[in-house]
Order: sequence, then C-alpha cells, then structure tokens
Amino acid sequence: MVFFFPHRRVWVRIRKTSGGSEILCASTMKRDVTFKGQFHRIVTDIERAGSPSGATQEAGQNDA
Repeated sequence: MVFFFPHRRVWVRIRKTSGGSEILCASTMKRDVTFKGQFHRIVTDIERAGSPSGATQEAGQNDA
C-alpha cells in the first residue's frame, strides 16, 4: 500500500488598482487532477469574501 500526498502550492498576489484592488491566484499543479476543483473553490471563496455581501461573513466560517 502506498500513500501519496501531493505538495500543493497556491500563489496569491494582491495589487492596488485605481478601482480598488486586484487579486491574482495561480498554481502549477499539472499532474493532480483533483486539485482543479479545490483551486476553483479557493478562488470562489476569495471572490465571495471580497464582495460587499461577503464582508459580513465571519473569518473561518465555512459554507459546507
């Protein structure tokens, strides 16, 4: 039996823009097909947290 736990790395860059700020997310996961869905959930969570309606959500609160 072999256990494999891939190293997952996500880069986030936040830049100030004239209209507020811009958040860029990236990852180099090429061989881990299960990470694609997780990455999209991370991006969605960041988008929700940055929206005016997400501002009232407490830190650490999970929608699951």
